[in-house]
Amino acid sequence: MWTWYTRPGGAAGSDIIAAAARIGSAAPDITLDTLDGKTISIAALKGKAVVLNYWASWCPPCRAEMGALNEVYRDYRERGVVILGVNQMEPAATAAAFVHQQKLQFPIALDIDGQATRLYRVSALPTTYFIDRNGVIRDIIYGGPMTRPLIESKVNALLAH
Repeated sequence: MWTWYTRPGGAAGSDIIAAAARIGSAAPDITLDTLDGKTISIAALKGKAVVLNYWASWCPPCRAEMGALNEVYRDYRERGVVILGVNQMEPAATAAAFVHQQKLQFPIALDIDGQATRLYRVSALPTTYFIDRNGVIRDIIYGGPMTRPLIESKVNALLAH
């Protein structure tokens, strides 16, 4: 598992800690630009089961699980499942090259300034949040790579809520 630590800075730190993402809590809302030039937010995805995956192209476990995430997205999106990859503070061109190389189909958001990373208190890559249709975090996987059966089991649990 690749790990690095983030620390909220300044007076906003207490707000970030209060809104920290944890199992059983509402997923903190983030709004990010995507590689395809759109904007996406967690709030706008309410009503869908969301797999929120924080990753970077330099992270070997992140790279290893992308194929499984892509397959689950392809097979479950018609059932109301969204997989949202959040790239960790890399230039858009780097993220885009990786997405093209991996032939990823799910949306990729860009956390250029690390604000979404701090809000979710991500300290390891990859980190994946499983958010139900009501916007509640039902599970978190720290590290990876996740396998397709593991991702499917978590997605099926989300769809059952």
